[in-house]
Amino acid sequence: MFGALTAIRAYPQAIPAISNVSPKSGLVGTSLLISGTNFNATAASNIFYSGAVQANVLSASTNSLTKTVPPGATYAPVTVTVIGLAAYSSQPFEPTFTGNCAAIGSSTFAAGFNLPTGNRPDRVVMADLDGDCRLDLVVDDGGAGVVSIYQNIGTNGVLDSNTFAAPIILSVASNGSPAGLSAADLNGDENWIWS
Repeated sequence: MFGALTAIRAYPQAIPAISNVSPKSGLVGTSLLISGTNFNATAASNIFYSGAVQANVLSASTNSLTKTVPPGATYAPVTVTVIGLAAYSSQPFEPTFTGNCAAIGSSTFAAGFNLPTGNRPDRVVMADLDGDCRLDLVVDDGGAGVVSIYQNIGTNGVLDSNTFAAPIILSVASNGSPAGLSAADLNGDENWIWS
């Protein structure tokens, strides 16, 4: 005869929460202090995004994280994911840029370049889809029923026609364009999906 079975219940990790991000804005390289609860005390076990770009956590405790603003940070809430559970700041972080108070002119921006797309590119989303800390592009090829994904393979921080790999083209509809375009890591596994 078998003895009584004992139920074993695994209790999930406590849900992380962000209570404050300081400062609220800053240049690339600015040190950020993220206060909250239920972070992992091992820095590498906290997945941190500054808008669309992942950044490494420099130091960690269960109540605070320190990191620097990465290149490509975007205006958005910061997120921290611990064991598949994500926390979002209540307000967006605002990346700032140095300026010289001069008028905007032809030398303000780098030279433009074109990427191959369908007949009428309609929507574009920038996100670090592959976790390499560089922004990739997702383009809705308006009305063609396809979405093109351009992986950022650049190494020097300068955007030009060699920055992006040839597009991965995905068929999304037989009757036209998607109704919207966004990118998100829905389950905290560092793999982004687009919709």
